[in-house]
Amino acid sequence: MNEVELGELFRNLAKKIEVQLPPNTGFIVLATPLSQQGIAQYASNCQREDAAMWMIETLKRWGLGDFVEREGGG
Repeated sequence: MNEVELGELFRNLAKKIEVQLPPNTGFIVLATPLSQQGIAQYASNCQREDAAMWMIETLKRWGLGDFVEREGGG
């Protein structure tokens, strides 16, 4: 799959995700081939700066072994 095809696939994926989420919910999806090193591709509905902030925050929490308690025990 070339970059143009991959970009179209991710734009379509983002549209499908967005309609399934509550209004005003931001999201980021990262994807990369599991069997090789490479650059992760992403789809989102947010500004790049916000996405970067969320990813940094998440990595810090993972490093601390911290997680956000969710209703239902998740």
